[in-house]
Amino acid sequence: MFPAARPAALFACLALSLVACQSKSEWEVTLENKSSQPCSVNVTFAPSPGSSSNARIDDLPPGQTVSLIVGNADTLVHTIELKQGDATKLLTPDTKLPTGKRYAITLTPEGEIDVSISDR
Repeated sequence: MFPAARPAALFACLALSLVACQSKSEWEVTLENKSSQPCSVNVTFAPSPGSSSNARIDDLPPGQTVSLIVGNADTLVHTIELKQGDATKLLTPDTKLPTGKRYAITLTPEGEIDVSISDR
């Protein structure tokens, strides 16, 4: 390798390492709309004991996926309220979401809510 290329290669390796480490030290909540109508969701969670926050999106078009929120300390997913047309569904998973994980909320073509936890 040419001497002038070494610093650039080192920088590229360092940048890629930081990106990889960052995603593993954060959790994420996503919403995917596989239905044929727009939907809205409000997720409440506890970023620390005794606290409560929420993330929401309105009118997510069919076929779209979004990242609702990302955090860097373990949290607890309290409730998921999903609205589609006049219908409202409320789930209360009270699920711990550690760093390095993704909590995926999917609205199925049949209008059901599927949730899963996976590695980020």
